Amino acid sequence: MGKPIHSLLYMYYISSFFSSCNQNYSTGWWRSLRKCGTLLQKSKKHRTMKNVFYIVTVIFLTVIGLTVNAKPRCQGFNNYDNKVTIVFTDNQAKDKYTVSDVKLIPSSWSEKEYPATSVEITVKKGVATVTLTFPHVTQFSNPQVTLRINGKKSKFKVCQ
Repeated sequence: MGKPIHSLLYMYYISSFFSSCNQNYSTGWWRSLRKCGTLLQKSKKHRTMKNVFYIVTVIFLTVIGLTVNAKPRCQGFNNYDNKVTIVFTDNQAKDKYTVSDVKLIPSSWSEKEYPATSVEITVKKGVATVTLTFPHVTQFSNPQVTLRINGKKSKFKVCQ
């Protein structure tokens, strides 16, 4: 449905371009033709600049979108005292930092998930430190943690 409207707008754009060319026909056909060629070059330049603007805008918004998302980084992991403790930090924390739906996936080949038994959060100067505690697990192979940070689903690899 968008194509016919786009085509009509394009036809209007082209007709307005040629109408400006025909107005100068009385000055001589060669001058009129040369002026139309100049107008065509200007319209191509305008479209090129418009496309460059759109590309730069998309890249800029993509970069902003990537930096806004929380990026948890594993800081510590241990398997002592019959529990698994994982500490991660996030240097893009705001005043409100919530963590929910925390699950440990101990190996990439296992479908078993372990929910967290406790979650402790501290935020200081825009950096969140989160300590996660899980039940005791003995076998690990590329462990990962899935969780929601401020309502957005996130996943990170556990450092060993």
